[in-house]
Amino acid sequence: MALNKSYLEATVYFGKAIEISPKQADYFLHRGDSFEALGFTKLAIDDYRMFKKLAPNYKEIFESNIKALEKDGEYEEANSFKAYLRKIEM
Repeated sequence: MALNKSYLEATVYFGKAIEISPKQADYFLHRGDSFEALGFTKLAIDDYRMFKKLAPNYKEIFESNIKALEKDGEYEEANSFKAYLRKIEM
């Protein structure tokens, strides 16, 4: 229950951040994660779409991070980035 409250609070805080800086792509990404954790899939997808619209080069950034992590032998974290990338590419 406490975890859900934390995700709910996160959606509120990221919502306020979006009001202040509506072109900050990562706010939408993180609010989408919070919505998803709460089971609000439609809202999560909407935020992921807005993230992709505001950060059209997100895929290249994620892929660069993945390559760097793999080069350093950080395969578990690289796989986490790959999974995250697949999720937001819905």
